Formats: sequence, C-alpha cells, structure tokens
Amino acid sequence: HDYIDRSVRQLPVAFIAIVRHVNGNPDAVKIWRFVDSRRNLLQRFRQMYPGRIVVTYNGTVYEEVGGGDGGGGTHYSSYEDPIFSLGGGLAFNWHYADNGCRVVLTGGHLSARYTDDDGTVGLGCHFGVEPHTCTEGRSEYEHEVSTTVPYMVQGSDHGSDPQYVQVEPFGSYAIYVSQR
Repeated sequence: HDYIDRSVRQLPVAFIAIVRHVNGNPDAVKIWRFVDSRRNLLQRFRQMYPGRIVVTYNGTVYEEVGGGDGGGGTHYSSYEDPIFSLGGGLAFNWHYADNGCRVVLTGGHLSARYTDDDGTVGLGCHFGVEPHTCTEGRSEYEHEVSTTVPYMVQGSDHGSDPQYVQVEPFGSYAIYVSQR
C-alpha cells in the first residue's frame, strides 16, 4: 500500500530520494536536487497541465545501486529497473498521447507529446487515460511500476490488459523528500 504523509508533502523541499528496498533492506538509492526548492511535492504532482516537467537537475547528487538481490541472488536483469538502470534527472507527469507516467528519468525514453508508443517507463504509469487530468482512464491499462521492457510490469498492482507480462517486483520503491 502507498503511504503518504500529508504534512510532509506540503513542505517546500530541495531534495528527493528514491530508495528500492529488497527484503526490508535498502538495496539502491538515488538522490536528486530539485531545480526549484520553494515548491512542495503536492504542487509538483498537481501540475498536470501542461505536465512533462523536468523537476530536478540532470544527474544525481548521490547514488548507490546494489544488485537487487537482497543477499539472495539477483532475480532480474539490472538494466530492467525503471529508476536505477537509467540516468538523468527526474520528470513528473510525463504525458504523451493518451498515456502518462508520474515519475520518469530523463535518461530513458521520453515519448513525444502526441506519440502513442507506450514507451515511457517509470512509477505511476497508465495507458489509455486523459493524461492532463488523469481521469477517464481504463483500469485495465494501469500499472504502478514498470520495467524498461515494454508491457513488462513489476508485481500484481496492474490492470488486466493481456499484453502485460508480470514479473516479480525488483523491490519496494519509496520516495523521500528533504529541505536540506
């Protein structure tokens, strides 16, 4: 289940970290600096129109990436992780045609605004949606965590589209923010 601290999401933040946990232990972390440290996370995610906002500087201020195995042997290819196998900065609300993805890396494939290629990967993805408002979507096209392989999705939190190939989650992803 997703946990959102309603007080934290309304504080201005300067840094954002995405951490992947495997078997309850941190396995990978990336930290970026926001371009605008006066805005809070809620403001950034509500900026659906025009969306496609690059919110951090290009590249991380810190990163450490483990093997994704939690000590028990890697169960996926490291190049398939939508956060930890790609470089660049973070972009929020990346919509294209009738698709959208909440969190993407600028070093990955970023579909052009009107290109319906289902090619942008990241966290909080949805195909077949009105991306400027995130409404009128068809639930069979939702998927929370993608991989870099088209239609391959992590875990069971996804729609019923028969094109989806479900793989074991690479871990649990958490987002942390900080003012310093």
